[in-house]
Amino acid sequence: MKRVKQSRPNPDKSALDLLLFGSPQLLQNENSEEYAELLARITAAAKPLDAIEEIFVDDVTRLQWEILRWQRLKTSLIKIATSKALERFLSENIWFKLYRAKFEKCLTEALAAGFPDDHDSKLAADLARRCADDEAEAIGEAKEILGYAELDFDQLVEDVKAERVAELRKNYARRDAEATREVDSVLAGCGVTLDELTAKALGENAHARIDYLAGIERVDRLLIVAENRRNASLREIDRYRAAFGQTVRRSLEDVEEAEFEAIEGPSPGRKTAA
Repeated sequence: MKRVKQSRPNPDKSALDLLLFGSPQLLQNENSEEYAELLARITAAAKPLDAIEEIFVDDVTRLQWEILRWQRLKTSLIKIATSKALERFLSENIWFKLYRAKFEKCLTEALAAGFPDDHDSKLAADLARRCADDEAEAIGEAKEILGYAELDFDQLVEDVKAERVAELRKNYARRDAEATREVDSVLAGCGVTLDELTAKALGENAHARIDYLAGIERVDRLLIVAENRRNASLREIDRYRAAFGQTVRRSLEDVEEAEFEAIEGPSPGRKTAA
């Protein structure tokens, strides 16, 4: 007699076909294709044999996705704290040479509006260059010209510096090569590391107005809860399979006993039918 092979769900089938219990609850920035890939990989590893095991697999996948979500949030909190700390550090320690070009450009444009003729733009550029060289006479002249347009020289300097700091912080987060080199040089020049800035930001919340450390601790607690629930689901799969295996073994033992009695015949003490 040909043995019938027990059918199993194909682990390579589309993960979307295995979503028997409704679509996953994804946030706006989460990728449904990445979720489907996670479900497919867990399904391939677990190889569910029936609908009950598919329920466990679905539960484990959702919990694992929740764990990944909390981990991303924790990383984001640390990144935000680091970014804010770096911005404050650069605002206090950035070298003028790192925003001199932007300063000259902005000051030239502001001064040019105070000159009567377009051809005097060269004079504005020359005056801006001399101000960048920290010539007291040039700075006094520039302040006077800006005053006619109700502009403040010192405020312009602060605005340009703040704009350059924000630009450096943004490009540094993107790992831009030039921004990385410039920021690292300022850090090294002050004898400070990015990790130290992050640690300080997590410990001091007066400037940030956000208790990052408390937020991270709350995320950690939620992460532990999700991990415990996932591990419990994994244990349930093992228990179910163990119980199922014991049931099969008992059934096989009953069959074997019945077959043995049929082969051996009735025992000597047992009466047979006439």
